[in-house]
Amino acid sequence: MAKTDCWYMRSEFLEILEILRNNIPSGQKKLLFGSSMGGFAAVKYSKILTADYVLALAPQFSLDRSELDCDSFYNQFYKEYMRGMKPTLDETSGKIYILYDPSKDHEDETNFLRIQNVIPTVIGIKIFYAGHLVMNSLKGTDNFRKILDALPDEQSLRRTFQSIRRHNKGNLERLVLSASERHPGMACRCLFSPNSIASGASYKLVSNRDFRKSLFIHSIDNGSIFKIFDFMSNFYIRSSNIYFDGNVKSGEFFVFSYFGDQLHFSPETGRFSVEDRNTRIYPVIFDKKYNALFYRDLSGKAKITGNIKLEMDDHFFAVNFNNHYLSAQPNGHIADDRKEAWHWEKFLLVPA
Repeated sequence: MAKTDCWYMRSEFLEILEILRNNIPSGQKKLLFGSSMGGFAAVKYSKILTADYVLALAPQFSLDRSELDCDSFYNQFYKEYMRGMKPTLDETSGKIYILYDPSKDHEDETNFLRIQNVIPTVIGIKIFYAGHLVMNSLKGTDNFRKILDALPDEQSLRRTFQSIRRHNKGNLERLVLSASERHPGMACRCLFSPNSIASGASYKLVSNRDFRKSLFIHSIDNGSIFKIFDFMSNFYIRSSNIYFDGNVKSGEFFVFSYFGDQLHFSPETGRFSVEDRNTRIYPVIFDKKYNALFYRDLSGKAKITGNIKLEMDDHFFAVNFNNHYLSAQPNGHIADDRKEAWHWEKFLLVPA
């Protein structure tokens, strides 16, 4: 294993590879496997190690600017000994599979096409919604055994990867998270699918602020706030630490901002905020019986006192604090200097 970001191009690696080659038993099939920098090396040195198969996950093509058609994120790691590092056809051996996510968020498809341009025999397999760390969508002992069994047949291997990816919990989370911005209604329905619930993906997704933010904004703007009650009640409130001793009573509500952040309060500073693990702040609860705000800590709940006025509006209310309104911000902060109550100053009451 390389101890630095050298892309296995340092001269001593050729000596190491020669030792490896001389110690590999003859008559056995050889698979070279690597991810990113390791994937580059698996392709580059496949002939030296007389590989029968190569599985390269999101490999780079080159860090040498003179070999690239445009700048690359990886240029920053370039060292002079990497000059002319791109793999070539006469350096390769065996059946080479390159696995990559075709998303434009990173360079992996571009790097595959660069490699394919100089090594036309490589076989590209798209692993959607995997990100750069493709292995996270394929990992597992049983999965790897299936992959090894399918290696000789390209179509069988493609079907194997597709099956593994579709049942991967992390891949499912990334798929729904990606869809939440463009199709939030469909993403919300996905939360209640048996597969999402059974895998735990639903709980993890609703704990993701970006995902929750998309669903909150969409549901509030479209008057579908009961959807928020459904997925928060089922996948967030009862699986988080905001219940503490489980003594939340009927008529109590948790308070969430327009952007899906839970309102918290610090008795030490007397300030409202969203959750911050570096300070002792506690979730805010609205108690309908007393028409007041409380914070709940491990010992129970305590009333938030001071110059606070609540302006109710159906399932929402605005908090007038010291003659100014609290205002939720897209970055998750809570401002307390607003003079009027608009969308960002309205907080949603979610039944406990």
